[in-house]
This record gives sequence, C-alpha cells and structure tokens, in this order.
Amino acid sequence: MPMIPSSCAKRRVWSNSLLALSLLLGGGCGGGGGGDTVTSTQVSPPIAVVSPAPVPTPTQTPLAFPRNVILFIGDGMGFESAGAASVFATGGENGLAFQGLPVQARMVHNNAFNQTTDSAASATAIASGFKVANEVISVLIPGDGTELKTLLEVYQQQGKRTGLVTTSFIEDATPAAFGAHNPSRNNVANIAQDYLTQTTPHLLMGGYSAGALEPATAAGFGYTVVRDRAAMNSLDADSPNRVAGLFSEGRMPYEFDGDYSTIPTLSEMTVKALDILDADPDGFFLLVENENIDESGHGNHIQRHVAATVEFDKAVENTLNWAADRNDTLIIVTSDHECGGLTVLNHRGPGLYPDVVWSTTGHTQAAVPIYARGPRSERFVGTLDNTDFFEILTGVVLTNPQQSD
Repeated sequence: MPMIPSSCAKRRVWSNSLLALSLLLGGGCGGGGGGDTVTSTQVSPPIAVVSPAPVPTPTQTPLAFPRNVILFIGDGMGFESAGAASVFATGGENGLAFQGLPVQARMVHNNAFNQTTDSAASATAIASGFKVANEVISVLIPGDGTELKTLLEVYQQQGKRTGLVTTSFIEDATPAAFGAHNPSRNNVANIAQDYLTQTTPHLLMGGYSAGALEPATAAGFGYTVVRDRAAMNSLDADSPNRVAGLFSEGRMPYEFDGDYSTIPTLSEMTVKALDILDADPDGFFLLVENENIDESGHGNHIQRHVAATVEFDKAVENTLNWAADRNDTLIIVTSDHECGGLTVLNHRGPGLYPDVVWSTTGHTQAAVPIYARGPRSERFVGTLDNTDFFEILTGVVLTNPQQSD
C-alpha cells in the first residue's frame, strides 16, 4: 500500500524524565487552512508574541497514577448544554450520569493569543499542556514548530494501548491533537499518515476523510477494519491486531435525525473500545468525543444539540457501569469550549425540548464543566486552564527553562 504523501520530513529529539515520560521535539512544516467558527469578541487584548515559545522541560510530581485513563470531550458542550439535556432526559437539571461524578470543576480555554479558541487549539492544550494558535495540531505555533508530545504518546510509551473514538471523521481536530502533529487541522492526509506511521493508536473509531484514512489505506497499514455495528461487535478483544472502525465518510450522523440502523452509536463504540483496550495488562488511554454537540451548536439546532449531549452521557454512563467495581481507572468528562452561546429560557420538562436563545453560531469564551472520578481526580479543583490537564494526567510539570535558572 503506498504511503500517504507527506508535506514535510520530521525529526525527533527525545528527552527523558522520571517514569520514562518525555517531550517530543521535532521540526515544523508549513500549512494553512480554516477551522471552527469562533466569535471575534475578546475578554482581554491578544498577547504579543515577540520570540519563539520556550522548549518544554519536564519535572516530575510523585503521585499515584491510574492504570486506565478515559477522557470524554463533549465538543462545544457548555453548562447550559448539560442542563438542557438533563431536564430532557431525566426531568432534573443535574440528572445526567456525568453530572453525578464526585469531583467537579470548571475549565477556561482561550488560545495562545488569549482569543476565543477553536477545537484544534483547545485539544492541543489539553493533550500537550501548551497553548497554540487556532487550527494548529500539537506543534509549537507560535514558536518554532516543535512537535509537542501528547498524552496519547506518553501513555503509549508506558506500554498502554491507546484509542481515539469520535462521531466526527477520525482525522478531525480533537482526535488529531492527541494522535498527530501538524500546523493545520485541514491537512487531513498528513494527520492520517501520523496515525499510521508515527503514533499508531491501537484503536480508531468514527468517520473518515476521503483521501486520508480510508478503509483500504488503514487495512494496508495493518489495521483490522470494520464498517458496521455487526462487524464491530464480532471483534475479538484478545486479538493483538490494531482496529479501525470506519463507519461513514465524513462525520457520523446526528443522533436526533440520523440513520443508525447499521452503524454503531457513540455509546456502542465506547463499550467495544473498552473491551478491546482493557485486554492490555498495562492498561490504556481512551479519548471519546462527541463532535455533534459542537456541530449542532454552530447550527443553533437545539434538538440535535440535546440529543447529542444525551448520547454523550450514555457513553459516559456505560463507562461508569464498566468501571463500577474498579479503583484503577480515572474518568474525566469535559468540553473543549462552548459553542453557540446557549441560554435556556424554559426547560419545559422531560421529553420536551427547551425554549432557548443562542448568541452566536461560533464558539464563546464561557467556562466549561469538568467532572471526574478515580485516581488523581482530586486534582481537578476550582477553575483550571486547559493546559493543566497534561500535568494532572502525567505528573510532568512543563516549565520554561529560562525561568528556572
């Protein structure tokens, strides 16, 4: 199978720290492109960048770490999204499974210029601990284009299986920030190449982009490819083969009005992912994203927005049931940003969609929720920045070496 064309050659320099954690260094490469719609309003002036950003230097915080880490990102989900979905599904404003988690906090998420973020910049901050510009996928821009080592790569270095599950195409910004490095989220062919030849996640599930991680291409690089629910459910969790569940070209359907008669829902993909990844005795890292929350926010479509959030919560609930008797698993539920400026005027009650107003079709700077349980969940306290996730989940404190002299 021929290689997907690459736009740049990459170099790597590895720096070791305690627990064999390290930060990946590499060369930058050019790119451009579009991305999420964001609002132009800023809460403070942009930060002027006058020199390259510092090279990451790790130090170790000696705390216990979980065997398994499961990170749920409800893309575009704000507090109002959760409340609307909860009343629709349960009749109360705090009835969703993730709203009952014992640790709760808030996250702020502006990009490197203190501007409203897109999914690429926020997911990169969560995955790597570094602020970047919008559209950037886990490379240091502004800066010298250094490749930023991600949570997925840290856990993979520890011998854990890793997985990315999304309702979007698998090369989209949020999963890409964990499993790829590129100056532009729109370079989907290069993002696919990173998956196949550089980070090699054990499991990939979602849609796919034409000309990128197509089923035949994934199979050519050794992935067992499944295209529907029946084939997914027949997978043997004990098989050592990597798995690519590629269920639609482009994004998967909306839960409210889409056709899921033959393809799995997010909650079904999550259950199978847990089954497959848990077969590794060293544990696993799993990212689960529902992009439909964000897409419906851009469209100001409350029915789709609520239905996507309810399905997202079902994926969390299935995971909580799976982990009920375990004390070795950290589960975090959060968002990358709020989308739509949603305000609920009247909840109306269970089974009824609320009366709402939207302030924008783009992203906002509103803080978003964090919910957690399991080892190290106590670190999620108060109001956190999205860059705090990396230190909490790895123990690596990222510092500017020029400031530590």
